[in-house]
Amino acid sequence: QLFGVQLEMSEMICFCNGIDDTMIRTVIREKGLSQIEEIQKVTRAGTSCGICVSEIKQILQEELTDRKETTEKGR
Repeated sequence: QLFGVQLEMSEMICFCNGIDDTMIRTVIREKGLSQIEEIQKVTRAGTSCGICVSEIKQILQEELTDRKETTEKGR
Protein backbone atom coordinates (compact mmCIF):
# COMPACT_ATOMS: atom_id res chain seq x y z
CA GLN A 1 0.00 0.00 0.00
CA LEU A 2 1.10 3.50 -0.76
CA PHE A 3 -0.77 6.51 0.63
CA GLY A 4 -3.68 4.25 1.52
CA VAL A 5 -4.01 2.94 -2.03
CA GLN A 6 -3.54 -0.74 -2.75
CA LEU A 7 -1.03 -1.11 -5.54
CA GLU A 8 -0.99 -4.18 -7.73
CA MET A 9 2.38 -5.69 -8.36
CA SER A 10 2.83 -6.55 -11.97
CA GLU A 11 5.00 -9.37 -13.26
CA MET A 12 7.43 -8.53 -16.04
CA ILE A 13 6.64 -10.86 -18.94
CA CYS A 14 8.75 -9.56 -21.82
CA PHE A 15 12.08 -8.32 -20.50
CA CYS A 16 13.36 -7.49 -24.00
CA ASN A 17 10.61 -4.94 -24.60
CA GLY A 18 9.68 -4.03 -21.01
CA ILE A 19 6.11 -5.37 -21.14
CA ASP A 20 4.41 -6.58 -17.96
CA ASP A 21 1.32 -8.74 -17.46
CA THR A 22 -0.84 -5.73 -16.59
CA MET A 23 -0.11 -4.10 -19.93
CA ILE A 24 -0.86 -7.34 -21.80
CA ARG A 25 -4.13 -7.88 -19.93
CA THR A 26 -5.13 -4.25 -20.46
CA VAL A 27 -4.65 -4.31 -24.24
CA ILE A 28 -6.48 -7.63 -24.51
CA ARG A 29 -9.47 -6.21 -22.62
CA GLU A 30 -9.54 -2.70 -24.05
CA LYS A 31 -8.92 -3.65 -27.68
CA GLY A 32 -10.78 -6.97 -27.62
CA LEU A 33 -7.72 -8.90 -28.81
CA SER A 34 -7.98 -12.66 -29.25
CA GLN A 35 -4.79 -13.68 -31.06
CA ILE A 36 -1.16 -13.77 -29.95
CA GLU A 37 -0.15 -11.94 -33.14
CA GLU A 38 -2.45 -9.04 -32.25
CA ILE A 39 -0.83 -8.72 -28.82
CA GLN A 40 2.62 -8.80 -30.39
CA LYS A 41 1.67 -6.11 -32.91
CA VAL A 42 0.22 -3.78 -30.25
CA THR A 43 2.79 -4.32 -27.47
CA ARG A 44 5.84 -5.83 -29.23
CA ALA A 45 5.90 -8.43 -26.42
CA GLY A 46 7.35 -11.72 -27.62
CA THR A 47 8.80 -10.24 -30.80
CA SER A 48 12.49 -10.16 -29.84
CA CYS A 49 13.87 -13.38 -28.35
CA GLY A 50 10.47 -15.12 -28.12
CA ILE A 51 11.08 -16.80 -24.77
CA CYS A 52 7.97 -15.17 -23.24
CA VAL A 53 5.51 -16.25 -25.96
CA SER A 54 4.21 -19.19 -23.89
CA GLU A 55 3.48 -16.84 -20.96
CA ILE A 56 1.69 -14.42 -23.27
CA LYS A 57 -0.41 -17.29 -24.64
CA GLN A 58 -1.31 -18.32 -21.09
CA ILE A 59 -2.39 -14.77 -20.20
CA LEU A 60 -4.42 -14.59 -23.40
CA GLN A 61 -6.16 -17.87 -22.61
CA GLU A 62 -7.00 -16.68 -19.08
CA GLU A 63 -8.41 -13.43 -20.43
CA LEU A 64 -10.45 -15.17 -23.14
CA THR A 65 -11.88 -17.55 -20.53
CA ASP A 66 -12.79 -14.60 -18.29
CA ARG A 67 -14.36 -12.80 -21.26
CA LYS A 68 -16.44 -15.87 -22.13
CA GLU A 69 -17.61 -16.35 -18.53
CA THR A 70 -18.53 -12.65 -18.24
CA THR A 71 -20.47 -12.80 -21.50
CA GLU A 72 -22.33 -15.92 -20.42
CA LYS A 73 -23.28 -14.34 -17.08
CA GLY A 74 -24.70 -11.36 -18.95
CA ARG A 75 -27.18 -13.49 -20.86
